[in-house]
This record gives sequence, structure tokens and C-alpha cells, in this order.
Amino acid sequence: MSKVLWGIWWRDTTYGDTSAYFLDASSWVRSGQVNILWSPLYTAYFGWMESLFQDARAAVLVHRVALVVATTLLAAWAGKRYLGPLLGFLVALWWVALPIHYDTLYEVHLFGAVVAFCAVGICSSESDWRLPLLVALYALATVLLRNENIICFGMLGLYFLFRVYQRVRVGDRAGVRRYAWRGGVVAVFTLLVVAYFYQISTLQGWRQINEASAPKHRLNMCQVYAFGYQQRYSDWTQSPWTECQTLMKRDFGDESPSITEMLLANPGATLEHFAWNLSLLPAGLQVLAFNATSFSGNPDYAPVMKNDVYPTVLAMAVVALAVAAAVFAWRRRRATPTPLSARDVDFLVLLVANIAVALAVVLTQRPRPSYLLGFGFILLVALCRLLRTAWPRATVALDKLFVVAAIAAVLAVPSYASLNLPSMTGRLNELYTLLKDHKYLLCRNGHELAIGEYTSELRNYICGSASVTALPLESIPAMNTMNSGSIVAELQRRHVHAVILDNVFLRGKTRVKDCHELDAAFAADGWFRMAFSGDGKGFCDAAYLNMRPSPY
Repeated sequence: MSKVLWGIWWRDTTYGDTSAYFLDASSWVRSGQVNILWSPLYTAYFGWMESLFQDARAAVLVHRVALVVATTLLAAWAGKRYLGPLLGFLVALWWVALPIHYDTLYEVHLFGAVVAFCAVGICSSESDWRLPLLVALYALATVLLRNENIICFGMLGLYFLFRVYQRVRVGDRAGVRRYAWRGGVVAVFTLLVVAYFYQISTLQGWRQINEASAPKHRLNMCQVYAFGYQQRYSDWTQSPWTECQTLMKRDFGDESPSITEMLLANPGATLEHFAWNLSLLPAGLQVLAFNATSFSGNPDYAPVMKNDVYPTVLAMAVVALAVAAAVFAWRRRRATPTPLSARDVDFLVLLVANIAVALAVVLTQRPRPSYLLGFGFILLVALCRLLRTAWPRATVALDKLFVVAAIAAVLAVPSYASLNLPSMTGRLNELYTLLKDHKYLLCRNGHELAIGEYTSELRNYICGSASVTALPLESIPAMNTMNSGSIVAELQRRHVHAVILDNVFLRGKTRVKDCHELDAAFAADGWFRMAFSGDGKGFCDAAYLNMRPSPY
């Protein structure tokens, strides 16, 4: 694990959704509150990390590393208990070795995968508390992590009731009482945990929660439909993230329909969306399993690694191995019929429930690998369990090779530093480091920051929960054709409190000579230079504070 994570400190600070979760984490640190609709358990964890370090860069990096370490240890623990030393080690190795896992775009998806590791660990137990704990785990995951877990919760809950019904049917009153006792205990515990997070939530009452959750779902469907549409057609070229409403209005007659309204308004377009997402599933599973795909379609939003050979070869090998193992396992059971153990039955139910969740996610969203991290782990555990069932003597004998496999893995697995990953190349950390010491000048409640690159990220990481708005510089009309004086005058006209420039900003500004000319224009207008770092080629990173009093 230490070898894989070597050099992780060179990773750029995570952009996008993580910076938005950082706001909720800051709220938890400042007031002890969470938003129950936005993964409140993850928010509390992230906030705890922020309170420890008091630095966004450190909190983001350490909370990722801690998740990688924790999930790897959970994978090793659950795998060893359920599969034996060698297969358990190989499952943990697969988890920690692939960048699609430890370098996944957003940490919240890594946190969500913890549920799958805990579920397999529970399934590996011989305790009679196994099934009630699984039901409670997915009940908590539904409320505190990701809502799609409600499918798992419902299916496991029904299976629990079926087991109780079996005891009632045979007149096993003692068994019914045991199920009732264990189910009651975990239900009370679950309700207490949910009640605690509800009590500290900024949203209270069904009306508030419903009013806040509906726009979240509608915007999500708008964005994912638009992104998929752009992959299939070229007649709509606007941004799927900020301008998807025009496409939804055209195709469904509503700028932000729910999934149900989409089906009713235009079932053909909605089913085409589902079919497209399903067609991307092989590519998504390849990336999930092997960190690359040989298919042309991109199952993710960000670019994925493409390779024409090894994902296909490995996928064919895995399918062939699974088919052979299934045939051997079936023959073995026919030759010496033995019932499945209770924990194997519970694991099969868990597997089916997770397949149902994965299909729901794939159809409505897309087979994005980071959405399926936990499912991928459970699927691999299922394959390894099948191998152990098909060839029990061989797998037990191979357990003796555990030490050899561990040494080989240490030598073969590449480190983060040795890989040319996109997460190394960003400039968010560089800009944050330049500006973080000026937080108290930049982040004044009610003021507006004009920011070039990483607009929302810099505002969120530097200002946290302060009431500061961010204006993207590129959103100002005709910015590319303004000279230095006009840029400063426009910012002054808008009563911008401070401006943050980066070396990308000047590229394409045809009437600005270089960064020094712009710096002189700010100085002439009375702006205070807080930070300035030139690259010697006329470009720079800089921040200026407006010293004129605001009229507001």
C-alpha cells in the first residue's frame, strides 16, 4: 500500500464536486450542521479532517489517503475471512493497485464504496446477527450516503422478513423471537443514528427536504441526458452542465423534468437514453476492472484510458475463468449435493441486490466506474468465491503461496509517482497555495470575487462557508477584446471586491500586451496587489484587492 501511494503528495487538489462538499464540511466545522440530502456522513468525515488541519489542501489530500488505507484494510480483512489468505490478498491487491480506485475523481465515491466492504465483512461472519446488520447497514447508507442504496435496503429487508416467515411457518417460536430481538436492536440503533443526523441537518421537515431534493434530481437528469445526447448527436453543442435546459425543453417540453416526467413526455427519447447508457456498460466494466477500455465509447464524464489489446484479453480471460468455474462448481454439486451455507446464501442475496442497484444507476445515469466501485468489489468477491467452490483443494493449496504473492506484488505494482496521471497536472493547488494566506482580505461576507481558472474551487477552498460570491472572469462579455484599462474599469464598474488572475487568463486576450501591463493598470486604479507570481513569459498568477469603498 505504501508503495502504491508513494508520491501521492504531488496530486493536485481535487476540483469540482469535492470543493462543493468542502463547503458543507466547513459548515459542519463552524456550526456542527450537515445537509441530510448531500451525503451527511461523508460531510462529517470531511469536516473532521478540515478541523484537524485547518488547511483545505491538507484536508483534501489526507482524507483521500485515509480512505484508500481504510478501504484497503477492509478489503484485506473481508477477503481473508470469506475467501482465504491468497484470494483475499489478491482482491485487496486489485483494489489498491488500480488508479481508478485510489485516484478516482471525487473522494465521496471512494467513501461510498466503504458500504460494500463492510457488507462483505458482515457476510463473512458466522454470527446470527449477519442479516439484521446487513439490513441496518444499507438503511444507514440510504439516508447518510447515496439514495440508490434504498434498492439494496428494500431487497435485504424483504429477505429478512422471508426468513422470519419461514420460522413462523414451521412453528419455530424461539427462532422468531431471536429474529425479532436482533431486528429490533439494529432498528433502534439505525433510527437513533438517523435521528442524530436529522437533528443536526440544515433541512428540517418533510416539506423542506422534498423542496430541496426535487431540484437536485431534476438538474441531475438534465445534465446526464444532455451529456449522453452529445455523445450520440452533433446537432446540440451547448454545455451539458450549465445549458442543458434548452435541450430538455426541446425534447420534453420542460426545462427540468424528473425521470418519471421524461418517460411520460417522451418515452422514445428516454428509452434511447437508457439504451445508450446500457451500451456503455462493457466499457464501464472494463475500466472498473482493468483501469482501461478497448471500446470507443466513454462510460465516464472525464476521459478514460484507452487500450486496444489488454482490456479485451483480460476480459475474455475472466469470462472464460468464470464460465469454467461455474461448470466445475455445478458438476461438483451434482456429484456431492451439499446445501449452501447460510452466509453464502446471504452473500448471494447481497450480490443480486447490488446488481439491481448497479442496473438502476447505469440506466438512469451511465456506467461511470466511480459510481460502481463498491459493486466492482462485490463482483470480484463473487468470482473468487466461485473459484473456491469449483476448486476447493487447489485454492486451499495455493494459500501457501501467500508470502510469495505478497513479495511479487510489492515488486510489480507501480507507485502513483511512476504513473503519468491527469491528477498530477492541475494548477489548483499552486493557486490555492499562492492565495490562502490572504483569506481574510479576500473572503469578506457579502463581497464578490472575480476569478479566472477554478472559479468555484478557489472560492470554496479559500473562503469556506463565508458568504462570498464568485464571478467567472470569462463570463464578462467581450473580455477577450478589452485592453488592460478596460478590464480594470469593467471590474470597477461591477464593484468587484477582489480579482484573482491565473496564467491562463491572458491567453487569447488580444489587446493585453502582458501581465506587467495589466499589473500597472490595476496599480494606476488604486488596487492593492496581494500576490503576484510571473512565469517570465508575460503570464502570471496574481490577486488584487479593490481599495475603493463599495457603494453597497
